[in-house]
Amino acid sequence: ALFDALFKNLGGAALDVFEVEPLAADSPLWSLGSDKIMLTAHNADLTEDYYELGWEVWQANLAKFVKKEPLHTPVNIAAGY
Repeated sequence: ALFDALFKNLGGAALDVFEVEPLAADSPLWSLGSDKIMLTAHNADLTEDYYELGWEVWQANLAKFVKKEPLHTPVNIAAGY
């Protein structure tokens, strides 16, 4: 139903939680493109330590970036996230 609605009625959707995770590679949602859908890896939460943990990851990634090392949380455009 959501897939059909994205073509007919909705301008787009941001999805974070799926019945089966991770989202199956053959899900039609992957084919919609970034102009219609944003898929996240079930991490759009807001916990008590959210900002502290996010800052720690950001700082660690900055240090890795400066050293030209792989980041902790890379974006994989080919995989859709």
